[in-house]
Amino acid sequence: MFVVGRDRGTADARRLNGPDKKNGRLVIFGLCYVIMTSDMESARRRANPSKQENRKDDPMRKLLLATLAAAVPATMALAQSAEDTVKARQGFFQLVGFETGGLAAMAKGDVDYDAEAASAHAADLSALISLHVADYFAPGTSNADLPGKTRALPVIWEDTDGFMERVQALNAAVDTMAGAAGGGLDALRPAMGQLGGACKACHDDYRAKSF
Repeated sequence: MFVVGRDRGTADARRLNGPDKKNGRLVIFGLCYVIMTSDMESARRRANPSKQENRKDDPMRKLLLATLAAAVPATMALAQSAEDTVKARQGFFQLVGFETGGLAAMAKGDVDYDAEAASAHAADLSALISLHVADYFAPGTSNADLPGKTRALPVIWEDTDGFMERVQALNAAVDTMAGAAGGGLDALRPAMGQLGGACKACHDDYRAKSF
């Protein structure tokens, strides 16, 4: 999660003031691969919505998700520039949105519930959230710094404690989902409500409504 243990919140808050530059290329490669496979899977599902793929059987995906989670700190600033950091941040949240969207579709009844597929979405979401996501919020990457390129509001860096509280709420929601996703719709739906609420609370206060 973003916050693990009593000292992690302080550590992640410090990361908002400047990321470490290690492991960047590995993280970018991993994000690109998982985005690519996610897009391919999305296309397959549109072609055959009744079939749920078992993504647990993709060893490369599992390896890269594990590697991404272990690549701490996950940024290289991300590599060279504020623009690169924003692109990496947006790629990360694209993946989070993909996994969350799969769970939401089941919760709403848009696709048939499948315990194995739901568990896979939740496991991927847990792996993503275990990255040091504060690294993707390097100073100088707000919408005031880069107009038209990001919706991240300057208040993220002005109200670090409040932002990290939202992060901890998201951690808790992802933990709940990890335990609930495979337990049937009656378990999935309230967990989805908690997860959606955590996302919305952060967006309401820390993300602009438009570019």
